Amino acid sequence: MKKILFGLLTLGTVVLGGCYEDKGNYSYNFGDINSVDTLRFTPEAYSSLNGWIIDFMKSGEADTVTERVTVNPTFSDPDKADQMDYYWYRQYTWNGQTVKDTLTTPGYMDVLIPENGNVSYRVILELRDRETEISYFTQLTVKTREWYTNSLFVLHGNSTQNQRLGNVEFLGDEPTITLDAFERSNTDPNLHEPFKNARVLGFRMNLYDAEMVVFKTNGEAEVYNPFGLKRLQDTYFVMPPVAVGSNLFVAKTLINEDPAGASNDFRCVLSNDGRFYISRSSFRFYEPGLNTENTEHLTTDQYRVSIGTRTGDYYVFWDDQGKRFIHNAIGGNSFPRFDTDGRETASLITPVLDSHIDAGILAKLSGMQPVYAYMNNFNYFQSADEMRFLFYDPATESNMMCMLTVDGGGGKTKAVTRADKDEESTAMFAADTLSLDGLHIEPGTPVVYTGAYSLDFFFYADGSTLYRYNVQSGDQDIIYEAPAGYEIVLLKFRQNTDYQLWGNLYRYLSIGLNRNNEGAVAEIKLTAAGDLDESFEPQLYEGFDRITDVQFCNERMYTAE
Repeated sequence: MKKILFGLLTLGTVVLGGCYEDKGNYSYNFGDINSVDTLRFTPEAYSSLNGWIIDFMKSGEADTVTERVTVNPTFSDPDKADQMDYYWYRQYTWNGQTVKDTLTTPGYMDVLIPENGNVSYRVILELRDRETEISYFTQLTVKTREWYTNSLFVLHGNSTQNQRLGNVEFLGDEPTITLDAFERSNTDPNLHEPFKNARVLGFRMNLYDAEMVVFKTNGEAEVYNPFGLKRLQDTYFVMPPVAVGSNLFVAKTLINEDPAGASNDFRCVLSNDGRFYISRSSFRFYEPGLNTENTEHLTTDQYRVSIGTRTGDYYVFWDDQGKRFIHNAIGGNSFPRFDTDGRETASLITPVLDSHIDAGILAKLSGMQPVYAYMNNFNYFQSADEMRFLFYDPATESNMMCMLTVDGGGGKTKAVTRADKDEESTAMFAADTLSLDGLHIEPGTPVVYTGAYSLDFFFYADGSTLYRYNVQSGDQDIIYEAPAGYEIVLLKFRQNTDYQLWGNLYRYLSIGLNRNNEGAVAEIKLTAAGDLDESFEPQLYEGFDRITDVQFCNERMYTAE
């Protein structure tokens, strides 16, 4: 038996070799074969690491419902389209039983969505030419999904006490905008407007679960499964207990620089009053250094951190109170898991320490205001050790970058200009300073960095304009202009690094926009060089109140085109 293999490589399909018995019909010419050029599905298929997927939202109906998948092929010879037969080979589980069947419906396949909404069809579609008996194959998964899977959450409101959690969901060709996602999906009678005083959103995921953390202005924090918005953990499990008479820990920002699925999975949350907590592998935070025996440990009344970043081994911060850099080693800590035993007394071992940066470096930063910090971590996070701290000088209305490098305590530090001149001394981290020509970024300006590009540049907003700034060259390039009347107030990538499981999610940048009491979110896509990707039309999602924060939440194997 001879066998002939054909694959289909087109937009909206995945390659799958096909095999059939050779019937001995060789009367055709290969130039006359009616090939399949493209396949498009309705609903639209999207790519994942497991192949192409078509989603149907859970119906919420009491009875089983029927949904339809249609396929729209284009052929090299459209006049011969009617000589194609369609075979849908399926495997799925129904009522605990594995079902395998074959449909021969021309151009469509009906699927059953059960009452509980959970079903997944593994499908091989064969298009067979009756004249030549040549077959073309593609493979896909048709499944149900929870509300808000692989979607953008939008925290919005016109005061700190009337926030709502909105959502932009991508199912099919058009986005679905929901102004109050919790009200739409809530099935818990004990929860009422849980996001009304929300302030900061964060996201993590591992092999088995996804979590979205919500920090609030009253010092509380909760963790939700973002897909369906079911609450997983309340404040007791998320934040350390606050002693009677102590100030509330009100989150200002979440340092989330590590890929959420990586083994080195740490996060740090900063408060308005300069404290910080650290977590690992879950959103369960602890105060650093409470169990240390190091006599040089800095207590929370001895520092006030404003910006910070991390390497594979350290969190490093600017201390506004002491006008210095301080750090906390990540290794050596034990992070208790989700049990109630000892929650009130659990804390971390590693101390908070003065980094002892050379006085000459600190002198150059005298009078400057901290703006933003990031780790220059192109390509491989765990080995990255170069930190960037951006400062603003109100006297000269200019910016300076302080660059720290992990050096184990024996390195040299120096203050430099672009001409690279000044004296040296010894310190915990090697340090340089660099004057940033032509830059005027004040505290509070939206700034964002992604470790996905080989050049050291970051993005910032000035009014309605988004810029890319190259640290090495000093070049500034306009990347995006907001619609008339809007001001850019927030910048956040879908993912902040080029992680192997998430395709190019790091290229999608969400832009929070405010115009008076109106809010909107724009989304652009960047190229591998950090330019605007002209193949992706910038999106604008309107109808929100003023934007407070955004957060994209995705499944582990989700990728974007």
